[in-house]
Amino acid sequence: MKGNWWRVNFKDNYAIKHVIIHNRQDCCAERINGAMVYAGSVYCGTVKYLASETKFKIECEGLVADHVTIRQPYNMLTLCEVRVYGKRSEDGPMANIGLNKPATQSSIGWGGDANRATDNRVDGRWPEGTCTHTLNTLTLEWWNLDLKREHFVDRVVVYNRLDCCSDRINGAKVYIDEELCGTITAQAEVLVYSISCKKKGSSVKIRTSRQYLTLCEVEVIGYETVDEEDEFDNIAVNGKATQDSTGWNGKANRAVDGNEDSDYWHNSCSHNGDLEDGWWNLKFESAKVIDHVIIYNREDCCQERINGAKVFVDETLCGTVEYEAGLRTYKVYCDTEGVAGSNVRIVAAPRQYLTLCEVKVMSDPRKEAENTLVNLALKKPTSQSSTGWDGASARAVDGNTDSHYWGLSCTHTAGPGWWDVDLLNFYHVKKILIHNRVDCCAERLNGIEVYAGDKLCGIVTYKAGQNEYVIECDTIASHVKVVNPSTYLTLCEVKVLGLPNPIDQGDDRVVDGDTAGPGDDQKSIAKCPAGYKVKSCSITVGNVPDKSDGLLVDNDGAGTCTGFNSYIGKAVKARGICTLGVEERDPCNGAKIPSLTYSVNSAVSPSSSCQGGYEMVGCLYHSWWSPGIREEYVAAHCPDCKGYHCDKDEECVMEDDKPSCKTKQTGCQDNNRLVFILKARC
Repeated sequence: MKGNWWRVNFKDNYAIKHVIIHNRQDCCAERINGAMVYAGSVYCGTVKYLASETKFKIECEGLVADHVTIRQPYNMLTLCEVRVYGKRSEDGPMANIGLNKPATQSSIGWGGDANRATDNRVDGRWPEGTCTHTLNTLTLEWWNLDLKREHFVDRVVVYNRLDCCSDRINGAKVYIDEELCGTITAQAEVLVYSISCKKKGSSVKIRTSRQYLTLCEVEVIGYETVDEEDEFDNIAVNGKATQDSTGWNGKANRAVDGNEDSDYWHNSCSHNGDLEDGWWNLKFESAKVIDHVIIYNREDCCQERINGAKVFVDETLCGTVEYEAGLRTYKVYCDTEGVAGSNVRIVAAPRQYLTLCEVKVMSDPRKEAENTLVNLALKKPTSQSSTGWDGASARAVDGNTDSHYWGLSCTHTAGPGWWDVDLLNFYHVKKILIHNRVDCCAERLNGIEVYAGDKLCGIVTYKAGQNEYVIECDTIASHVKVVNPSTYLTLCEVKVLGLPNPIDQGDDRVVDGDTAGPGDDQKSIAKCPAGYKVKSCSITVGNVPDKSDGLLVDNDGAGTCTGFNSYIGKAVKARGICTLGVEERDPCNGAKIPSLTYSVNSAVSPSSSCQGGYEMVGCLYHSWWSPGIREEYVAAHCPDCKGYHCDKDEECVMEDDKPSCKTKQTGCQDNNRLVFILKARC
């Protein structure tokens, strides 16, 4: 048996000096080995069994708590007497302030995700699935915990792996922000290391050099330096509560009545009445920025029912409740910057009732929902060039970041190809997050191209052990497209982060630049609004067209139209016509993208060129070097078969210098004409 525990509760807070455990002597005395003693939620020490000892003393060093717990994760737990020594204290108890906070690490090996170290599951054995694991890149490996705001950290408690490789923890350094707390010295058969810090900070970092980093749990013991009630507003009272069903008169609105009483029969807890697909929902009239959700659990009965409950803001999963015996409140954090949404939804664990004695929805009043990034791609329509191994395109926007292919949440093409998500409107896209596959073939992601509309936002450079890739974009788009021109494309999740409100496409915008200075090559720049591109560019004053040195259009970032003054000309003034673009088929036979309706790339000595995926039908420029006005345009055209995608029974061939799809030749009889191909099979 494993996961056993015993607890004694006090009526008041006490500063616990030490705990004495009297062990069983008639049998099985060795079972006490490895038992861990806690003052409240704070680790005091571990029993190390000696055959000659009948009792064991664990120092708690004055930790303040209202209960003491003894845990035995590896064996049965037998206690013949427990004595707790201490004195009453007016101070409040410290807590594990790292529980369920967001964690990251330098790399992921063997599926050992960073968040395993803060999931409240203490077990030093790798097969139990509770330990993190990095790769060994022969440089610096690290694990980082975001506390979200400043805390006082008394100590950091690190649980090491015991079933293998426990010496790897030797030399690991523990930091609060960038201040060193201490260095771990590995000891044989020691599971837990407590590092004293006594520092203020907002992050915990553990670093090691030239070695794998495995952490089976990390507890950060301390308290907040800023009162949570002063920094955040509880906006739950402003929402309308509903639930899937009601049982035992536990109406949904009881969970937001302001009463934290955890005794169900005092009539302040909600209770659903159906064991299938239970949920509770709080709806707001407009989107709010949710930092975290606090759940007050029932205490008079059935506390364990809360285990596995999931908390969502709209469709975004903030986290899952991990039940701990004796713990009344659970905080579930919604990303580092908070999540914008108009619904907070708590979903019951499978085949379990959902009882909530109070729910607080904590919002930062300094943040506005319209300026908070949201995942624009979540559950939006998707498509891809082909499908292999049942890896449907919709898996990449299902909200599940499981990076193991057989977890059935990753896409897969049947060869080189593309994946596309339709955002259903134009949005201001800030960045794109891609979760890669980790159980196999992770290197296939190297070199993939990421587009928002017609803008190439970036190309992924694969790094061993890195699961998530962030591509900065900052553009207006209605589609996001990922292209792998060389091999299979597998995406385990794609998040398109942008502002929540759609962009009003409206009419084209006319923008004039400031008048340039009178000297040669002085510039006038007309800059388009955010997300707009230059549709056409001209010069409005300054002896146009024969006494200016040309135009330059730059649509790679913010669209700009630049006019250059000539040596003999007057000061010029640039005028740009800016557009959000229209939609057409991708030039390489893929999904729709915003077309480039007009493009100029002319320097001081004018010349014109065309970005990848388009052919030049013409251009527009004015120049002293080439007098007159020439109006020409740009059309979409895929240059060759390399990026062209055909159906599985077709192949790409070049005709008239353009790619097209033709039915594959099989080597069999076709239209009464026999085509012979060596070793062809019919």
